Amino acid sequence: MFKPLPYILIGKRRREISREFRVMNADLARARKMQLALLRHNDIKLPDSLDVGVMLKQSRSVGGDLYMYSVQNNQFRFIIADVCGKGMTAALYMSAIHHILITIDKNESPAEFCNILNNELCKLNIDGMYMTMITGTVNLRTGEVAYVNAGHTSPIYWGADKSAKYFNGETDIPIGIIEDFTYTNNFQKLNAHDTVILYTDGITDSINEEEENFGKDRLLETLNRCKSRKPADIIAKVSKDIRTYNNHVPQSDDMILMALCYNGEELFHQATVIPQETIDEISLNNNEVINEIQITI
Repeated sequence: MFKPLPYILIGKRRREISREFRVMNADLARARKMQLALLRHNDIKLPDSLDVGVMLKQSRSVGGDLYMYSVQNNQFRFIIADVCGKGMTAALYMSAIHHILITIDKNESPAEFCNILNNELCKLNIDGMYMTMITGTVNLRTGEVAYVNAGHTSPIYWGADKSAKYFNGETDIPIGIIEDFTYTNNFQKLNAHDTVILYTDGITDSINEEEENFGKDRLLETLNRCKSRKPADIIAKVSKDIRTYNNHVPQSDDMILMALCYNGEELFHQATVIPQETIDEISLNNNEVINEIQITI
């Protein structure tokens, strides 16, 4: 018995839609793989005076959060950025930014680095796109930190024998809004065993079932309860507390968390080359699988 024509057409269209979804998902998987490749870094020579850990969790297959770091002339340079928007649009803009970032002279001060980047993004003028960013350098010998906060979340200073607190430096406007804007350097001296925490707003804006944010105060409380200053332990503690707070509420924004632990000038000369282990997907409690990069160096 033949099926009516409408049923045949509906079945055909369903198969077409199924194929289109498979192609789209395959394209997204390839795009995600390419984007994560941009965030991977070659092995770097880092003295024992500084320990570094980074975590990235994307809320979608691709996203707009970015981190970079490098070592040059005894300076550890770091960048954490958050592109406005989400998904493919933010990911494409982030890729354009990544290309610009690698062309800027790494010897520039953080403020001059931002001045150059800001003017380049203003020239692009892509449909009102912009990004917040915090970038700076850590002197691997002395622990001197110079940084610029371009509309980004406030970094956290966690003294060796003190409670964690937010930096009180100046916050400038985001990158890519006003051409020829002059950015300002902030400075902070780190003593032995002091820690700096950098993050994107996906951490503090994470919500629970009542749609309440995890918040800046709760982040400080989490850090103050953490007994270890090892970057991997700090990241694990913050990640665990956020998952507990969320209680299965889907992640709505990308997250980056970076921990910089200064161990003191006396360890400056004990340098080793440490290969970086990258984890794209890790299993968590309740058999949940999330997209994550976690690196400790």
